[in-house]
Amino acid sequence: MKKLLTILCLVLLVSCSNEPPPEVFFYELDERQGIKYEVNSNTPFTGSSVDYYENGLRVENGKVQVNYTGLRYRYNYKDGKQDGLSEDFHENGQLDRRDNYKDGKQDGLSEDFRENGQLYSRKNYKDGKEEGLTEEFWENGQLQFRINFKNGKEDGLWEYFDENGTQTSCYKNDEEVDMSYCED
Repeated sequence: MKKLLTILCLVLLVSCSNEPPPEVFFYELDERQGIKYEVNSNTPFTGSSVDYYENGLRVENGKVQVNYTGLRYRYNYKDGKQDGLSEDFHENGQLDRRDNYKDGKQDGLSEDFRENGQLYSRKNYKDGKEEGLTEEFWENGQLQFRINFKNGKEDGLWEYFDENGTQTSCYKNDEEVDMSYCED
């Protein structure tokens, strides 16, 4: 009987400790020296910060701004700094932007979307700086341009494409170069 009671207590304790991090409204957080804290707390915040469009009205700083519905954004924090997935939403509920953060800096894939949900741009970040391929797309989904970044600086060619996907121009060091430079 003692073993059964001990096991039951352990299971209860473990299930209580796997509680998800708190989700608070954006106005319940203060920023001090670049670190987010819950209001009246001295412990850096860990959890999600959200903001909703309430009852068809967007409420900002306690004042009604415009008619919207749904979630505005959800940002995740660890020890007071943005960490993990952050998402912003269009007024119609479609995803507007998705970013990844690590220790308060953008790190990983960042994507922007049009109101219809279509991908608009895709970038990569490392330690807060653009790193790797950056692409933007036309409304029809065709590639509009692409460029590589290294340590936050342009690295290589800018390649431009028309709405049909045909490459139209190529630049290196802000100078247009012969198209043969850009051919694969």
